[in-house]
Amino acid sequence: MPLLASLPMYDHEAIETDTDQWWQVISNELRNRDVAAPEKLTRSNDSRLIWRDPNLLLTQCCGYDLMVNGYDNLEPILTPIYGFEDCEGGNYCSYIVVARDGKIRSAAALKGKLLAINGYRSHSGYNALREYMALNLGVGAHEQSLVVSGSHYNSMKMTAEGEAAAAAVDCVTYGIVASYAPELVSKLLVLGKSPFHSVLPYAVPKTMDDKLKTSLLSALKAALEKPEYHGIRDRLGIRSFILKNTSDYLSIKVAEQELRDVMPDFLQEPGR
Repeated sequence: MPLLASLPMYDHEAIETDTDQWWQVISNELRNRDVAAPEKLTRSNDSRLIWRDPNLLLTQCCGYDLMVNGYDNLEPILTPIYGFEDCEGGNYCSYIVVARDGKIRSAAALKGKLLAINGYRSHSGYNALREYMALNLGVGAHEQSLVVSGSHYNSMKMTAEGEAAAAAVDCVTYGIVASYAPELVSKLLVLGKSPFHSVLPYAVPKTMDDKLKTSLLSALKAALEKPEYHGIRDRLGIRSFILKNTSDYLSIKVAEQELRDVMPDFLQEPGR
């Protein structure tokens, strides 16, 4: 069976062409190492469907998926370092955004308000929002209600248009959206930031053959280092890389476990 690859985490519709070109860089480097890399990325309405496929070669996932959502069959192989603000050292945070022309200018003003999340299985849009609220308002329920927007972009749009009081959007997505929809970002104000955690890793199945894993890591390093690929890296906001392992994402699991009880208004069924 042919191998499969996906890079779903920052595959915004407006930059799909760039994502495809980035995959061509990686796949060409893989073929130079005698790896039968797929010609195209696999895309799905539910990107997680590919993560348990026995033919998976490479993907990008959230630390929340590794630590909370049950995809412990995956492990980080390499973590990109993005060049956007607040992305130093392979870490990132989420921005708590509100409408620039709105009245909310403090965390306290979010009590009892409707908040937009991209989904319940997201660290940056859901778990990071819990972190921010707990740190700024303390433990316990704060009477918020949630609306699931389906994506960070939709959360930003709902907030900008006054359909939600606030949303949490990771700094990588915020930077990418600013590159193709600056008019949307101009309607938002960053109220605050969540704590920092390791940024979304490129990941592989734990069962991957060591030889294949070595070739894949070598290909990724080449794609991230060779000067001839600078243009596509720059368009995606990728500056460098760092090697991280599963334990580097443990802080996300700790935050989820601690906030599961201290903010019961956010508690949902696991895996929702």
